[in-house]
Amino acid sequence: MGIWGTPETWTRRLENEFLDAANQAAGFEVSGRSDEAGKVWDRTADLKNRIITNNPDRAFNLGIRLTMSNLPIDIVDDSDDSKIRMWNLGTGLDLVADKRLSSQFKDFIEKSEGSKLLDILNSCVNFELKVPDDFYGLSDHPECYATAISMLIVLQNEQQGIIEVDRLAQTARLRLREPEIIKLIDHYSKISDTQKLAVRLQGYSS
Repeated sequence: MGIWGTPETWTRRLENEFLDAANQAAGFEVSGRSDEAGKVWDRTADLKNRIITNNPDRAFNLGIRLTMSNLPIDIVDDSDDSKIRMWNLGTGLDLVADKRLSSQFKDFIEKSEGSKLLDILNSCVNFELKVPDDFYGLSDHPECYATAISMLIVLQNEQQGIIEVDRLAQTARLRLREPEIIKLIDHYSKISDTQKLAVRLQGYSS
């Protein structure tokens, strides 16, 4: 079995490390320690890549579990717990958004439980955002990331025969022209751990 035990033990350890890192990063964001959060987000991204490489199906299921376990979506509640929940929901959606998991996304959406994910994406894509003028203020607005990553999910999965996704993708394309969304993407283009997301969204707005 080796020093790490069985493959199952190693996989669970990797997933737990990812969840712990994501929760720590969310805590740093909420407490205003964005520089420290950025370092932990980099660690989370590395763990995400390892999880996907190790087992794409489990990686997708982990993203779904993390997303579903942080409901309800409530950006009116200004409590730290609500913000941490929203950050973790965004982390779950970030896993779901990975292009390597596109086939898992399509299979999941076509099942009965896919309707709940569609409801979440619909809520996030249609959030009315008030984006701070300074990108450092984004630490206090996790709903911004949930919106941006949800827009990416529907845009990169459109034209696959899923009517609801295509409809949300049309909404996302329209929103990419909104001043607040343009400002948000500009902010993300200046932050190391969100630059790739900004570039991909900019590609859909051109």
